[in-house]
Amino acid sequence: MSRILALLSALAVFVIMFAVRIDIKPLIDVPSAIIVTVLPLLFLLAIYSPAELKKAVSDLGAPPDAGVSAFEYRNSSQAFLVYGILGIATGVCAAIISVIFVLSNLGDPKIVIVDISASVIALFYSLVLFVFFCYPARSILENAARRAELFDDETA
Repeated sequence: MSRILALLSALAVFVIMFAVRIDIKPLIDVPSAIIVTVLPLLFLLAIYSPAELKKAVSDLGAPPDAGVSAFEYRNSSQAFLVYGILGIATGVCAAIISVIFVLSNLGDPKIVIVDISASVIALFYSLVLFVFFCYPARSILENAARRAELFDDETA
């Protein structure tokens, strides 16, 4: 559980850092956040079962002596990696679609500037999702898998 709190704390510090220096309102775009988080999760549910995803989350917060095998930790880390990659792919696709929309409406300069910022924010959200959640979660699980392998080698 402390690992999850550390990840959330890192994200909070990141948000506070931006809130202190710049106006954070342009960074808040709910539709982009939904596209970048929920859509990859739906794709992930097509790949993994809900029970496998629940196991991945529980393995992330599992204490070192929980008895989870290295194979289980690696499967869980793979789920977080896939979620991160799907998030980045969704963010890139949303940004490209938004840029296409902007290019089709070049007649009104006010709309173009607002739409360009909205098109980039989905990409920003996808990178934040990967850097602050998926990659650290995967790294935690990979390290746990290495520790489990060492423990299995010592007991064999």
